[in-house]
Amino acid sequence: MYDGTTSATITLADNRIAGDSLATSYTSASFASKNVGTAKTINVNGISIAGTDAANYTANTTATAAADITARSLSVTRHRASTRSMTARPAPR
Repeated sequence: MYDGTTSATITLADNRIAGDSLATSYTSASFASKNVGTAKTINVNGISIAGTDAANYTANTTATAAADITARSLSVTRHRASTRSMTARPAPR
């Protein structure tokens, strides 16, 4: 949903051997622009792996993904305006 930023949150997936102990992380993920759209590119940077079996793998440090930014609902209401009666005073002489 549109939030006015390019920040993105992603979930990393991998093809590790079943039973291997790995943790994946990334430092940043961001859309190219903050505007609403479909299949918008997300750039993921700082991908790293850790864990008991991490030394058995090499991992890419960047990736791309795609996601939609949907429009945010906007609620518009009237603002109560106050009125005030003004009395004119004669200008001082």
